[in-house]
Amino acid sequence: MSKHAVALVAGIAVATPALAQNLDYSTAVGLSYTSFNAEGENADGISLFSETELRFGQFSADFDLGFDTLKDDGAELRNFSMALAPRYWVTDTIGLGVYVARDSIDADVGDIVNLDSYGIEATFRNAVFEGNLFVGQTDLDELSGIVDVTDLGFRVRADLGDQASLWGSGVRSTFEAGGDSLHASSFGVGADFAFTDTVSGFVSYRQSSVDDADISLDTTGFGLSYTATVGSRPVVFSGEYAKVSGDDLVTGLEGERLSIGATLLLGDARRKRTPGHTVSSSVLNGERSALSGLLGGVGF
Repeated sequence: MSKHAVALVAGIAVATPALAQNLDYSTAVGLSYTSFNAEGENADGISLFSETELRFGQFSADFDLGFDTLKDDGAELRNFSMALAPRYWVTDTIGLGVYVARDSIDADVGDIVNLDSYGIEATFRNAVFEGNLFVGQTDLDELSGIVDVTDLGFRVRADLGDQASLWGSGVRSTFEAGGDSLHASSFGVGADFAFTDTVSGFVSYRQSSVDDADISLDTTGFGLSYTATVGSRPVVFSGEYAKVSGDDLVTGLEGERLSIGATLLLGDARRKRTPGHTVSSSVLNGERSALSGLLGGVGF
């Protein structure tokens, strides 16, 4: 992770206690079970996740954490993810900010691989629409001094009344080394709909690909959520079925992912139709690099 990103995170950590008494926040914390089947091989795992939005006057920040595992016959794949995006709202509709994100992958076959992304972003919002553009770079751990990765992406969401929303996200990454370049991209669209005050459904589609290599991964997700009151807090019980297919590098890959979970809503959080354990949620929230989009396509 760059020294600038570390300084940003450290500065926010120091400032947070002084602001805590004036902060508004909404947080979703969840736990889920996942079963993944591909080419006759089965893997099971769990996901722990939290998604938080902090608000203080003209400042806001999104802070997400996730821990995912998949295990099959003693072999285990783990991923720890973190994303922090503070911004300053110049007006009620225009926000400027920065972001830092990390995916830390441990496959039990070598060293942990870290993908560190950081950059700047601009956000526009009104009563029914929010759009975000960002540009940054990703460090590929041991290859960070050899391969330069530039990321350009977007996120959009439109609320069609209180019942339905449409959303999409995408990122295109350029890899440069020794005068040569390679491009990869990850784009997705989705929607959610509230059938009743407590029952909602959501769908999504994502494609991740590498140009000139005929490598692609497609993921389609379908899910349902039910919101109940447990104690005095809303809890979202949800499930998603996702179909995963890949070409060439993962020739003939056909997989299925089933995930069920529960999400506790805290603070000002009132609605969570696409919980963090779903592949649909990664489309809704967007990824910061095409490599992270590839991981998001299989639920990481």
